[in-house]
Amino acid sequence: MQFCLLAIGVFSLVVGVHSFAEYQHPPAYLCPEFGLYPCNCTKESDEGIVVVCENTNLASMSVGLKQSKVKIANLTIINCNIERLYGDVFRSNEVTKIVIEDTPIRSIENDTFIEVGEFIEELILKNTRLETFPYGALQSLSKVHTIKIDNSDLEEIPPNAFK
Repeated sequence: MQFCLLAIGVFSLVVGVHSFAEYQHPPAYLCPEFGLYPCNCTKESDEGIVVVCENTNLASMSVGLKQSKVKIANLTIINCNIERLYGDVFRSNEVTKIVIEDTPIRSIENDTFIEVGEFIEELILKNTRLETFPYGALQSLSKVHTIKIDNSDLEEIPPNAFK
């Protein structure tokens, strides 16, 4: 009887250890080894990495983002000193979601989303100083399903904005 209980106990321990020690594969997308300064890679996943750019400017952020050679699932730009979003800042990246928050952006130029626009599915602008609807820039967003502009200086959205 004691041998039977001992055998059951050992079996339970082996099964418990086996299920605990199950192999977890690494995420498909890993943070760059040498970083994205001044931005930070905060999470790795099978959908892409998560990047946060905080308290920086457009030129520095552009240099940091160019260091990423992997898909970015979520790019958050927060409290940055950027009034005009333009140029090739995102051009070398495959970004699925961009969140710009608490950043005084007044304008988004037509060339901003060239090339990356085929990947962006969500664009969220919160607490910006956006004055005019960036109709020209948004024309590059061929896959976007969500555009959220919350708390900006926009007075109107043109009637043909989403055609």
